[in-house]
Order: sequence, then C-alpha cells, then structure tokens
Amino acid sequence: MRIGMPLAWAAALSLFGSTALADEKQVCADAYETSQSLRDDGKLLKSREQLRLCARAECPDAVAKTCAEWLTEVEQRIPSIVLSAKNGSGVDQIDVRVTMDGADLTSKLEGRAVEVDPGVHTFVFEGTDGRFEQQCVVRQGAKDQALAVTLGKPPVQPLAEPQPNTESVPSSSGGASMKSDNGSAYCRACR
Repeated sequence: MRIGMPLAWAAALSLFGSTALADEKQVCADAYETSQSLRDDGKLLKSREQLRLCARAECPDAVAKTCAEWLTEVEQRIPSIVLSAKNGSGVDQIDVRVTMDGADLTSKLEGRAVEVDPGVHTFVFEGTDGRFEQQCVVRQGAKDQALAVTLGKPPVQPLAEPQPNTESVPSSSGGASMKSDNGSAYCRACR
C-alpha cells in the first residue's frame, strides 16, 4: 500500500500540473483579448495591467511577444499629470485631497507625475483654503501635463491713500486737456 501512495501523489501532481498549465494559458488568452478592448476604449491603465499578464514568460511565445509589443505602445500612450495648488497668497499647498471623476487620486501634492487615462476628466481639489472643481482634457501620450489651481481668495490689500496728480492729460478730441487730482482721468469728447 505504501508503494501505491507515491504513485497516487505523482498522478495527482501531474493532473494538477496540467490543469494549472491550462488555467495559466486561459489567463494569458483572456488577458490578450481584454487588453485590446480596454485599449480601444481608452482605458490604458487597465489595458497595461492585462498586457503585463499576457507578456509573461508563462504565456505561449507568440502571445507573449505580441503582448510585449502592445505593452510598449500602450505605455507610450499613457498620459501623466502633475497636480499643484496654491492658496490665495501664492503659497504651495501640500495637504490637498484630489479626486478625478469622483475617485480618490491623491491626498498629498508632492510635485510627482500621476498617470491617468486620456480624455475629459473632472478634478476636485479640496484643502484647508477651499475647494476647486475643474474639468479638463488629458491628452493621450502627453507626459507631465500641469494642472495647477488656486484655493481661496487673495488676501485683501489695504487701499493706499490716493496721491494728488496734477499733470495734464490730453483729451481724445485733441484740443482740451483736463487736470486730474486722483490719478485717473476721465475725458469726454468736446463738441
């Protein structure tokens, strides 16, 4: 009976091995097909994931070679954006939550490129100084596209006391001139 056990284990392992190999080939075939549909729909990030699956050495040579070529092409098409935000005073903001099309993209702005799918997207920036929503087009293949926003309003600057201005300002009619005492001139055509 002890002799029969190793044979049973060997048969089971052989059967498992061929089943695993068939499963692996199916994974490759599915990834090959899915990657093309995703690529054609502009879902390049998900297409890249599938292409990485079917470009593995475990896949049949022809499939792996084709997937590797497509992977290079898709990676070149994937755009990236660099997000930044300033407050109303022009100071860089770091702790800013950004969503793209309702999904979290980042919670901290560090000046690094973020890969996204190409197309029209709605970005929402939320920080301590406010919220800003912007719809923009991310161009396929364009790397490091800047998306910069200002959160909040600039600080109110106190108005400086107007200085008297007594210089002559020619009129638009060419004949008369007016004197201005507040730095701005108002000219009306003379008849």
